[in-house]
Amino acid sequence: AYLNARLPQLHRFCVNCDHTHIDFLGSMNDPIRPSVCRRDLCSWAFTELGVGSASTDELASAAEVVDLLLAITTAAATSDRAPKILDPFPLLVNHSGKRYLDPDEPDYLKARDI
Repeated sequence: AYLNARLPQLHRFCVNCDHTHIDFLGSMNDPIRPSVCRRDLCSWAFTELGVGSASTDELASAAEVVDLLLAITTAAATSDRAPKILDPFPLLVNHSGKRYLDPDEPDYLKARDI
């Protein structure tokens, strides 16, 4: 009974901490696949250790998909409606672990430079 109820809702929970994704309730921005949440520990574990990365391996290996996502983000950031379109604001961490784009401090001008 538990599995029958939980399986259709796996995308609502972080693959690392098993908590409901932040801002999930009341949001129409449901992730399509199981993914890590935006909590600092889960983001760090994903970036540094690859925990939960199995669900993103297909995406990371498809250059066309990455190019499309970057183009869509750039178009959204240059729009007058950027605060509405980029909600939630994306999290982008560089190779040294520093947040380049931070949902806690949205910087739409920086998002345009991507």
